[in-house]
Amino acid sequence: MSQDAPPPLPYDGTPPPAVTNTRARWALFFGFVSIPLTCLCGIGVVLGIAAIVLGWRSKDAPNGRAMALGGIACGVISVVVLAVFLVLHAAGAINERPGG
Repeated sequence: MSQDAPPPLPYDGTPPPAVTNTRARWALFFGFVSIPLTCLCGIGVVLGIAAIVLGWRSKDAPNGRAMALGGIACGVISVVVLAVFLVLHAAGAINERPGG
């Protein structure tokens, strides 16, 4: 019965740092930033779409799957929030002028 030996550790005994997928990091960052920007001025939906695309492209990478899925989730939330705002505004439930 043969087993693969673990990779050798450096001389000080600490394991080497894990390399995280850069696209997954950017997807998570864009997703987090897109939600407040969408609520404040609506332009965050562009970052939300970028988070969805980057997250989708990096979700199958060996490292960073959780960050990629988090970026996708936050990007989807951003797009849905903008869609809800647009539907409410078109229905007349949100008025621009104070006092109706």
